[in-house]
Amino acid sequence: MNVVGDFVERSARRYPERVALIDGDARITFAELLAMSNRLANGLLRRGLRPGDRVSYHSNNRWEVVVTLLATVRAGLVVAPINVMATEAEFGEQVDDLGTRAVFTTSEGAAVARSVRAARGGPEHVILYEDPDGAFQRSLREEAPSLTPVDRDPGDTVTLFYTSGTTGRSKGVPHDHDFIEAVAQSNIMACRYTAEDVFLVTSPMFWTVAPIHCVLPLLKIGGTVVLMRRFDVDRCAELVAGHGVTSFFGVPTMYALLVDR
Repeated sequence: MNVVGDFVERSARRYPERVALIDGDARITFAELLAMSNRLANGLLRRGLRPGDRVSYHSNNRWEVVVTLLATVRAGLVVAPINVMATEAEFGEQVDDLGTRAVFTTSEGAAVARSVRAARGGPEHVILYEDPDGAFQRSLREEAPSLTPVDRDPGDTVTLFYTSGTTGRSKGVPHDHDFIEAVAQSNIMACRYTAEDVFLVTSPMFWTVAPIHCVLPLLKIGGTVVLMRRFDVDRCAELVAGHGVTSFFGVPTMYALLVDR
């Protein structure tokens, strides 16, 4: 059993050709998203990662982050995102705190990730999304597209999101399979999501709201997720109109900017 890891697989069986994810010009169907997630999960396991190991992504919103999230969960690993605005010291403290074995990042974040590894001896793997010879792109090209998700108990940790540290030292908050399943189902019921919904993700994927309250529920029900790299009021309005967005989560400032636009 892998409760959260099964979300995308169930939707891929029901809606294989439906578009699951939109990021700029990229359109990824549920069948493609499942295959990519399986390929990356196989690549992580081939590199010696084992159930319960910590894996981080360090990036603004992009389709590769969603694949990393799903692959990590299906491989039985724990997702621990790193805020792109974290200082090198904060980045290193989180890696040390969790014993993070792999960090997925971009060319923009590569320098800090490699500096942390040189100074602290970890993470073992620093993987760049853009590197054609790196573990991410090679896995998507070379690994098998099928995978039986690694068994995890419902009470096993799936994600570790760090608090903002506003009133003290930032701390990792664990979420287990049961919790994320309950949140996903509650959001689906409360918001009446269906497979016809199109959800615009305006908040960052390193913040718990975007993956747990937005992306996973929509993928579970078979809806479409549209990603914004960063919030921009004009781009937001363009994406809402262009993709027929039916829902998105925002903070009051975002809504005020849209009203005043």
